[in-house]
Amino acid sequence: GHIPLVVSAFIARLVHLKKEVETSTDKGLKRTISGHAEAHLFAAELGAADVGVIFSPVRLLPGPPLTEQSAVSALIVHNVTV
Repeated sequence: GHIPLVVSAFIARLVHLKKEVETSTDKGLKRTISGHAEAHLFAAELGAADVGVIFSPVRLLPGPPLTEQSAVSALIVHNVTV
């Protein structure tokens, strides 16, 4: 198996750097971000870049009935590993 690299970084920058490294090396990277309660806002980008998420239980979308989706369901819809 492979062990993912877990990082705490700005999400947009991480996705950009991952694509840059994969393009220049022709090798895929498995990345996982940690502690990003706002990750659901980047669900499509994270899913497209194959970046997983480890949640910290601070400021997550609460889910129904207060919001349409929970933060976890918003990520799962875009094939993000949570």
